[in-house]
Amino acid sequence: MIKYVLTMGLFDKDSHMQEHSTLEASKVLNRMVVSRLGYGTITEATGIYTHESGEVVVEPSLRVEILATEDNINDDSVKALANEMKVTFNQESILFEKINQQADFI
Repeated sequence: MIKYVLTMGLFDKDSHMQEHSTLEASKVLNRMVVSRLGYGTITEATGIYTHESGEVVVEPSLRVEILATEDNINDDSVKALANEMKVTFNQESILFEKINQQADFI
């Protein structure tokens, strides 16, 4: 089984500030995931990174996890979602992970 994970910081790429509340961004992202893929899990996360200047940034983030159990979910469909996220939330990039794993619904 393939697990896809998309991670997105919530700071706008131009203003470097959070333009949408985490709750509102999560609601919008929920609709996007359901519309494009039909299902997924969205969780809040915190991204931490250091700029070249030494400034440490703590950024609210959202993670989308999708277990590819359907034939229509593949790299292209998940990357299409990531690209929609980039445009909708004015992001520089979205982290795309593809993980081969053993998983089962019990």
